[in-house]
Amino acid sequence: MNIPFYFYSSVFLYVISVILYKKKSSFLSNGFFYILLLICFILYLFYGVANYFTGRGIDDSVIFHLKYGLQGAGFSAYTTLIIKVIIIIILTSILLAVVLGQKKHAISRLIPSNRLPFIFIITALVLNPATINMFDLTVNEAKANRIIRHSTLFGEDSINKSEFAKYYRKPYLKKVSKKNKNLVLIYGEGLERTYFDETVFPELIQGLRQLEAKSTYFTNIKEVAGTGWTIGGMVASQCGLPLFTPSHGNSMSGMDSFLASAVCLGDLLHEEGYELVYYGGADLAFAGKGLFYGTHKFDEICGRQELLPRIADQSYRSGWGLYDDSLLDLAFKRFMELSAVKKKFGLFLLTLDTHHPEGDPSQSCKRRIYRDGSNPILNAVSCSDYLLTKFVSKIMESPYADNTVVVIVSDHLSLRNTASDLLNRMARRNLFMILESGTNEARKIEKLGSTLDIGTTILPFIGYEGTIGLGRNLLGLDETMADIKYIQDHLTSWKTYISEFWNFPKIHDFIAIDIDQKKLTIDDRVFKIPILVEFDADLQTNMKFEFDITKKDRKLINYVRDVTDDKGFIFVDYCDYAALLDKNVGHNGYCMVIGRGQNYTKALELYGKLKITAEDIRKLAAF
Repeated sequence: MNIPFYFYSSVFLYVISVILYKKKSSFLSNGFFYILLLICFILYLFYGVANYFTGRGIDDSVIFHLKYGLQGAGFSAYTTLIIKVIIIIILTSILLAVVLGQKKHAISRLIPSNRLPFIFIITALVLNPATINMFDLTVNEAKANRIIRHSTLFGEDSINKSEFAKYYRKPYLKKVSKKNKNLVLIYGEGLERTYFDETVFPELIQGLRQLEAKSTYFTNIKEVAGTGWTIGGMVASQCGLPLFTPSHGNSMSGMDSFLASAVCLGDLLHEEGYELVYYGGADLAFAGKGLFYGTHKFDEICGRQELLPRIADQSYRSGWGLYDDSLLDLAFKRFMELSAVKKKFGLFLLTLDTHHPEGDPSQSCKRRIYRDGSNPILNAVSCSDYLLTKFVSKIMESPYADNTVVVIVSDHLSLRNTASDLLNRMARRNLFMILESGTNEARKIEKLGSTLDIGTTILPFIGYEGTIGLGRNLLGLDETMADIKYIQDHLTSWKTYISEFWNFPKIHDFIAIDIDQKKLTIDDRVFKIPILVEFDADLQTNMKFEFDITKKDRKLINYVRDVTDDKGFIFVDYCDYAALLDKNVGHNGYCMVIGRGQNYTKALELYGKLKITAEDIRKLAAF
């Protein structure tokens, strides 16, 4: 596991502070010290769990999933981790109680005052890797916001926006062939190209290497900001955009659409008459995959709940969902059905077996292990290599091969797993290969690219030319390389403009609330409650939602307390939370509070349906 050196310094200071602290009669002094110990310990845990998944500590992917929610995540796959965390909490609590409760030894008696332990614990808190990670994320966010504020102050905002508009190309398709081929696009979960390195992973990738020898393949696909997790990789490869959510920190789980203003590969192919199908073994709700594909014109969207009834043994599943052998068998059957109809189609798949940290290989790979089998994720990668090769080979040997293009990509670089120490020795790159029937020679492309360029690069293979957002055709002219490098370097500075693709509504006529349906409507847009709707004087909104409405510890009320004086708000949540703003309200059902900044109106208990006009909203918010 990749642990920074300052983690050990922090832990050392933490332990020393506990040993040296002399319990005082002052309740405030003792309480403050214990609170610092608790905060520091919680941050260690937060960092440790985040690093378990990412191998990079607390990064954008962690923040995204905290914002979006974890509904549909395969928690059963992490039972061991959960048990370990619980044991650590219990043992550490006991140890701290024992050490702090003991009579101090000679070393502590040599300290003339209790200041030194406070200095140590505060320094430990500053050096805590969670503190440092979150500080770095905050600084990066602040830099982006400062650029925006500076631009606005000096009249440069339009110039910066024009720069983004210059590099963002309005998505379009143009036929360049009389015959447009079908597309099968496979996202391999964390199946990065780095696994192909024979010097580090000899004979790990065998089948895919044989397919690569007959493909157009790309060796320099970097991971850029906003693309480092599954839904981020999907959005980047299909929309030519990194996945940035608005900086107010909402969960997006209550939105009625996913990047509604973006035009993505699905939208373009739908207009060309393609039938679009997505199959993935995991829950569609997790990270909003189902909402993404539904927003962007997919006709058939199937995840764990939809696919599980189609397999013979429904108990044959992992903590995340269907095993890949089940998924790919169902996908090949669907491929044959779609091909037989002779209508253009796109079949998009997401595998699961190589999910970090250890993978979970299908039973059909039971006898297939890598080397001595001691590294579990490499066993899973070997299995995925076998299953994907088998699946693609069946397509290429089918009667429909001549009319089909198969694309294999990694959704993102592998998150922290049992091979991370080996992977991190190399320049890590994403997998991207394109296979066509009748091609017997490899075409190696070493140009710099990223997941953003995948959608645009695919288009000529299925008979089109065009562009998708910030993506560029990696088979295009060399001049495009300057564009690609510039785009990769400036993504975070364009975050505000990219976030506009979420298309938050403006209140033109009314807001309506339906408690029975648990929904809030703004004109013709429908959102889930609980919800916090912030708006400015022009009634342009921003949305915040509960991370997970089944977990009451994630309180939307905390965001209400952060609303600034230049913003109005409508807060709809359980009355228990509204009562924190108005003590006179009851504690049953749902309540609504309208206000501006920290000025709240009386909370209103909600029953049935309620409708408020835009003019009344202005008055209630004192605009």
